[in-house]
Amino acid sequence: MQIFSSLEQLIQVNSSPGIRPGLDRIRRLLDILGNPQDSFPSIHIVGTNGKGSTTAFIESILRKHGLRTGRYTSPHLVHLSERVQVNGSNLPQESWERIVKKVIRSIRSDTRLHNDPPSFFETLTAAAFLMMKDEDIDMAVVEAGMGGRLDATNLLGKVILSVITPIALDHAEFLGNSIQEIAFEKFSVIRKRGKAIFSGGDYKLESLFLQLCETNHAHGTILDKTWIVENPECSLEGCHYTLKGPEKTIYEDIQTSMTGFFQICNSAMAIASSNLIREHLPLFSMQTIHSAIKETVWPGRFEVLQRDPPIVLDGAHNPAGMENLVDTLARLFKDSERNSLGVVFTSMKDKDFLQSLEILQKMNPVLFCCSIPGNSRCAHARDIASKAYEIGWPTPRVLIYDDPMEAFQEARNISSAVVICGSLYLAGYFKAREQLLNLKKE
Repeated sequence: MQIFSSLEQLIQVNSSPGIRPGLDRIRRLLDILGNPQDSFPSIHIVGTNGKGSTTAFIESILRKHGLRTGRYTSPHLVHLSERVQVNGSNLPQESWERIVKKVIRSIRSDTRLHNDPPSFFETLTAAAFLMMKDEDIDMAVVEAGMGGRLDATNLLGKVILSVITPIALDHAEFLGNSIQEIAFEKFSVIRKRGKAIFSGGDYKLESLFLQLCETNHAHGTILDKTWIVENPECSLEGCHYTLKGPEKTIYEDIQTSMTGFFQICNSAMAIASSNLIREHLPLFSMQTIHSAIKETVWPGRFEVLQRDPPIVLDGAHNPAGMENLVDTLARLFKDSERNSLGVVFTSMKDKDFLQSLEILQKMNPVLFCCSIPGNSRCAHARDIASKAYEIGWPTPRVLIYDDPMEAFQEARNISSAVVICGSLYLAGYFKAREQLLNLKKE
């Protein structure tokens, strides 16, 4: 995968650092490239948590119905090629190399963009749109990077459905200091006279969503108000439930291979979304949806690497995600596993990891603090431990390691169950080294 590391570095070198407001740069770049974002219909997915899993579920449903799909997600866990898929598969190195170099040439040859280049994410988004145009897809499922209104993905030209997953406080420095301000940024992707669906759960946010739908003359649906989940059950093998929707629509015994009660919500959102765009699906079939949901996988999100004893990899990196993780652990783990739990944890410096630690502390685990080698954004293991001490974590139950693999091995030695969490970058670090973990394969 050396070529993908080289391409990632090429994009970094020719992109502006950090995040800056405004879409002028990527809009200009897309115009130079022939506006590939206007060449295919798309489903646009924004929100705080659950975007990636929901994207995966929806793409699977479309593909199983016979559409040639494009999927764009971020970030990647191991290498760049994960971010763009066509018909469920990563594109070959040659396609990536050709498109990325074409995009970089376009930036370098334009005086304005050369002097004021797009960000890494904007450049990559332009490349993704161009790849999907070249692959002649029928429909794209596109996950926003951050926010919505000013996100590069919001330049999609033919959005048939805007999907908003649960919203929580995250990226406050860019999106706003209140959940209402953050929700406004995400709801602003709703297209005029389009369709939109929001997970719901907060009356004020639901009211804002419906208000913006009315302003845009859009058809708005609130998942919690129109679809009902019945008999939900989860185990380390997956989940199953019944979903009832409008007009006596009933999906009996839906099964997911991904586990966690939050995956029930994500898959329900995907099913509801597919029902809203059924006119775009050839020979719409409930049986096909059942099959698509069961076969969907999404690495690094409550991924059970080993069942006995349990080893779980989860990318939870904000308080809302950590609440979902802890809730799922409390429901699925045996008493003995909860009572002797080891958590391998790190976080990026700009994340609210103090609150995440407070949530984790409810499980009373041994905390194995670590840092990701070579990642300058990562908090130092000693700083994480210091925050744990601040909130009263017993000193003997907080251990410090420079090497994540060493932390994992020690956690495995002394714990009846191990959870790796706190950052998608940490999840990616372990996915890249999965063969070194010596896991039991059932």
